[in-house]
Amino acid sequence: MYDKVKCRRVIDYIMNILEASKSNVITITASDLQSVIEELNIHDFNFFNVYGLKKELGIWDYKVIEREKKSIKVQRMESTTDFTNVPLRLLFHPIHLHI
Repeated sequence: MYDKVKCRRVIDYIMNILEASKSNVITITASDLQSVIEELNIHDFNFFNVYGLKKELGIWDYKVIEREKKSIKVQRMESTTDFTNVPLRLLFHPIHLHI
């Protein structure tokens, strides 16, 4: 495992790649992360050593489909919560507020 600072930097870099992509399925390789790997002085990069990657991607509606030592395949999940068409009177009804 890499330390927290290195994991956080790698995850942030991966999130930037994912947010910039228009595809629903994105494959990221170690060579895509080469600049941050060199900056953090990681000699033998391995996606299995990035602590918290799967959990962090899940928070942002991404799912890890395939994970290997030098590559990871991620799918963008569709957000299922859509409150745009729900009337406010239903959202703030006392039954839903648990008063």
